[in-house]
Amino acid sequence: MPAPTIRRPVAKRRLLKDEAHDAIQDAILDGTFAPGERLDDQALTQWLGISRSPIREALNLLAAEGFVEIHAQSHTSVVDPDPAQIEQATQALGVLLAGAFQLAVPALTEATRAEAAELIEAGLDAVDHRDIRAYFEAMGVRFFEFLVAECPNSFMASIAGTSGPGLVFRIRGAADLRTPNWDLLASGWGRIRESLDSGDLASADRAFAEVYRLPVAGAEWAPAEWAARAE
Repeated sequence: MPAPTIRRPVAKRRLLKDEAHDAIQDAILDGTFAPGERLDDQALTQWLGISRSPIREALNLLAAEGFVEIHAQSHTSVVDPDPAQIEQATQALGVLLAGAFQLAVPALTEATRAEAAELIEAGLDAVDHRDIRAYFEAMGVRFFEFLVAECPNSFMASIAGTSGPGLVFRIRGAADLRTPNWDLLASGWGRIRESLDSGDLASADRAFAEVYRLPVAGAEWAPAEWAARAE
């Protein structure tokens, strides 16, 4: 038969492993599965109504993203954020955010630039109210997702989109133990907000380094303050 001249779009069929990944990730993020909780394969297959193979594929991907830990020949469990690792996770998130910002901002339109400004303002409002949960939602989730979506470099967008959510999960999981330097956050994000209008990406890069405690020649950030973990 002759080939049709008009292409008909074909809907992409989602794989079972992707459905399982999203369902388990959502359950981790909303607290249904608590930090440190064991994830039983059989229980997950009954819950999701799919076979074990896509469940295992989903868990392997979640492990690569930093949401679960797979203990060989033993069990799989939700990551229980370790305060000793939070500084490194914070720095890694800062590198991803700063890189995505540097690449995305020059390509923003007037509308998307206004959207970026609105997202940062929401984060600054959370800082003003000393609301750590709202701060993570604004900056670690919504603004991060915005930068990933607007980043014109597909490699950077893929790396940030895959690694970022797991890093935010780890940092947010220890939020109640960590006292933020609110003044530093207000100053740093304020300068990042200004750089949207001025185009001064060097200033923004320095501000990201300050907010996320990245190494900078001639600068030392005050150590984070930690509360005792409840037994």
